[in-house]
Amino acid sequence: MVEILEVDMEAQLFRSCLDYIGFHDGNQARLTRPYLSFCGYLRNRQVTSQSDSLTIHFISDELVEGRGVKLSYEAVSYGECDIGWLSRGDGMCYRHVEAEPKVGWADAQEQCGQMQANLASIRDQNDYDYMSNTFGHTPAHSWIGYTDADHEGTVMGVNSKLNTIWPQPLLPGNNDDRDCLYLDYSLSDREPYRIADCRTKQTFICQKRNNWSTVVVGSQHERIRAGSRMRTANYTIWLLILVALILFLILLCILCQGTAIRKLAPL
Repeated sequence: MVEILEVDMEAQLFRSCLDYIGFHDGNQARLTRPYLSFCGYLRNRQVTSQSDSLTIHFISDELVEGRGVKLSYEAVSYGECDIGWLSRGDGMCYRHVEAEPKVGWADAQEQCGQMQANLASIRDQNDYDYMSNTFGHTPAHSWIGYTDADHEGTVMGVNSKLNTIWPQPLLPGNNDDRDCLYLDYSLSDREPYRIADCRTKQTFICQKRNNWSTVVVGSQHERIRAGSRMRTANYTIWLLILVALILFLILLCILCQGTAIRKLAPL
């Protein structure tokens, strides 16, 4: 497990990083592309290897330089939660990520994935009670692993599975522009599930197993964009229907006016 305290390197140019820190599984850094890399400036990230070894590669073109990278690392034993994670006692580990800057829902899942985890799920009352007892004291709004971006009003897990949330949320204020779920424990007499625009910057809660068996879900950016495109297409269709209706009414008025003029004209 690697704790990245600070990265201060040349900023990304277009889509490329000329200076970066890259992470490789195993010891084949020169033969493979890094599965994860960072450049520019960031702080307080945690990276967990995908296997029992990890190679870190530092690349620089030496043209524009920052302070470099400050990090620490520690071996994690099988069956234990990583440093900074909470153990539930049943093999599950949780981490509430509050570091700045806060991020949108898809970026939150991406950061969880870098730690071999996913956004937290709440599948039954045991999960619900644990989350309430552990994180219910925090005033922060925290992303969890659910969205209705695929089908408006139908909550799906970050892994695209249906009916994985307990209890079924009421989601007050849900509309086409709000697709991602977060926890809000500030209203203690109500369920904590709320829904917001997925681009909203918030804290988030990650979850994984301590036996390294968690299957990390891939990028969610395209999923969220697809939901946005679907809404845009629906708006466009309704707009075209409205325009067609207005044109029809205008044409009807013109025809009616022409008929009235002919009736009033002297024979």
